[in-house]
Amino acid sequence: MCGARNYAKGKGVIRLISEYANKTCLTCGSIYVPLIVPPSFYKDLNNALLSQIWNRTDVTLRQVNHVIFCGYSFPDADVHIKYLLKRAQTNRAGELKITVINHFAGKDSEIARQEEERFKRFLGTGVNYTGESFEVFAVDPVSIIRPAGAVSARPKKTKKKKHRASKLPSW
Repeated sequence: MCGARNYAKGKGVIRLISEYANKTCLTCGSIYVPLIVPPSFYKDLNNALLSQIWNRTDVTLRQVNHVIFCGYSFPDADVHIKYLLKRAQTNRAGELKITVINHFAGKDSEIARQEEERFKRFLGTGVNYTGESFEVFAVDPVSIIRPAGAVSARPKKTKKKKHRASKLPSW
């Protein structure tokens, strides 16, 4: 199995493949085969590629500060994703920020309420369930990731004040 995948480190997806017939890896020439991993109670992680992806995901989730879900309802059956996220939340020094973007025109309000409840029940009440759509996010992601008035994640540089030792009266 080739080490080259359909992404480049730090650059995201570099090539989308819409027609799989006879498509080959540019690095090793092996034929691409579509692989779908549905949200279910059972995932066959014996596949070497899937196992490698899950392990890398586990490591990466513990290193990031913010996870953004777009178009994902967090189904109860997707226990493997829940496991990875809970490990990421508990095996870190700081807080893991989570934002959910999964609204669409005409979405039933009860479905949205149940979905938000699923996220918050499992990941905590700090989940930012936005009520925004992917289309809105795609146009201006920063407005959702860092809303107006929010403090930037980067602390501002300030000049250090010199502390002078105070003189205590001698009695």
